[in-house]
Parts: sequence; structure tokens; C-alpha cells
Amino acid sequence: KQPSSVAAEQYFTLAAKVRQRCQDKSPVVLVVTSATGGEGKTLTSLNLSIALARSSNGKVLLVDADLRRPMLHEYLELDNSKRKGFGDLLQNPTDDIQKYILQYNGVSLMPTFTRVSNPLGMLTSDSARLLLERMSRDYAYVVLDSPPIVPIADGHVLANLADHVLLIARARRTPRELFKLAADSLDRSNVIGVALNDVDLRHSRYSSAYRYYQENYQVR
Repeated sequence: KQPSSVAAEQYFTLAAKVRQRCQDKSPVVLVVTSATGGEGKTLTSLNLSIALARSSNGKVLLVDADLRRPMLHEYLELDNSKRKGFGDLLQNPTDDIQKYILQYNGVSLMPTFTRVSNPLGMLTSDSARLLLERMSRDYAYVVLDSPPIVPIADGHVLANLADHVLLIARARRTPRELFKLAADSLDRSNVIGVALNDVDLRHSRYSSAYRYYQENYQVR
């Protein structure tokens, strides 16, 4: 909602780094996950997808792959009545993908509107793998908003299905031990980086640079 803000510029920078580190593969299935909840996975997934869509020629599909506690539709205040999403498509994997997609800010969205039974079984099925392969035919980036890694096995399953993993941490919130546990549990060769959320830029060593941007570049 604030495309000229400092935060928006940081998401564009993040998108540029993701593109650079994914140059070896196209299309890309990217999992966005964290050690535990409340660290900003969904927020990062959404804003990163918008930044990727605006700064690259390829199409971007954002999938709410958290079948236990889906949040994307709540962030965007989407009406979930009579709508079907990713969980429904997993149960009918040969169906037309476009029937489950909404458009938002240049990004194709596939929310999950309701929790599903046996989410781990659904994600470990051949249907999930084949469905991601189908998505990759039509999109340059398939971004999966994943459950947290430490308490739930689903995130590990998704990480194994994906090409790359982006790990999210939150300043002053993510415990060091949990973050280390999450990082150690992943295949390091697939982790393209860590994004740190909720940094207080006003009191950081970079505060003067951001003040300069706001005073000289930000559209008011």
C-alpha cells in the first residue's frame, strides 16, 4: 500500500537478490518459511511476490501452502465463502489451476481458505509434486508460503519439493536457539538466504541512509 516507502524498496532489493541467486534455475519454486510462527512469513511472501512480479518479466504465483493455519486470505481480507483454494486443488490435482487463482497487484494468488484434514499426507503425495510441476510450466516463480519449520513437518516436505528456501527471522522476536535449529534442519545448499523482519531502522547504523532516501527520493 506504500510502494515508495523504505520498506517497499527493501522488498525490491530482496527480490533482486532472489533473482540473482536463482539464476541457475528457471522456473523457480521458492519456499518462504521460518523457525516458528509470528515472524512474518506471509507478509514477506506477499510483498516479495509483488516485487518479483514488478521487477521481472516472468509471471509470479503465490500459494498459501499452510494447510493448517492459512493466513493469506485474512491478510487481504478475501471473502472465503464458496471459494476453493490450494487444499481443494490438492484433492483434485488434474483440475484447471486457473479456477483456483485470484489476481492481486500483478500477482496470481492461490489462497487456502479453510484448514484441511491430513495436511501432511496431502503434501507428501504424488499429487503435490505433480501439481507444483504443472504450476512451474506457467509461472517463472512459484512462491510457497509455508508453515514454520521447527514445530511442523509440513515445511520440511515443502522444502524438499522446492528448488530454494528463504528463511525468515524477526528482530527481537526469533529466539537464537530456534533459528539455529531451523537452519540446521534444512539442506543448506537449498537455502538462498535469510530475511530479517521488523528491524528498527531509525536506531540502526543505516539510519542516516534511510533518512536521506526519505528526504530526497520518496514520493510524497
